[in-house]
Amino acid sequence: RVLFRSKKSAQTEDILGSFDEAFRHLESTLPDGYSMSDMGTFLEIDHKIPLAMATDENDLRRLAHYSNLQLLTKKDHLDKTRLDMAEIRKFKKNKLI
Repeated sequence: RVLFRSKKSAQTEDILGSFDEAFRHLESTLPDGYSMSDMGTFLEIDHKIPLAMATDENDLRRLAHYSNLQLLTKKDHLDKTRLDMAEIRKFKKNKLI
C-alpha cells in the first residue's frame, strides 16, 4: 500500500534510525516467554501508531522511526490491526482525507 506517491527521499536507516538501536528497541518489547528467534513464526513487528495515520510525509517519517515499533504475537497483531483499521477510517472521515 502506497501512502504517499513520491520518490524515496531518504535512506532506510535515516528514517528508521540506527539498525542496532532498532534491534535493541525491538528486543526490549519482546512479550514474556518469547525470543528474537520467534520473529516471523510467532511474533510480528507492529507500528504502535499505524503508518496509515500519517497525513503528510513528516508524519510518515516520524511513524516509521524504530521508536514507534513493537513486537506482538501474531494473534495480538491481528487483533490490533482490526481495531486500528476502524480507528483509521473514523480519523480519516473526520479529517476528510
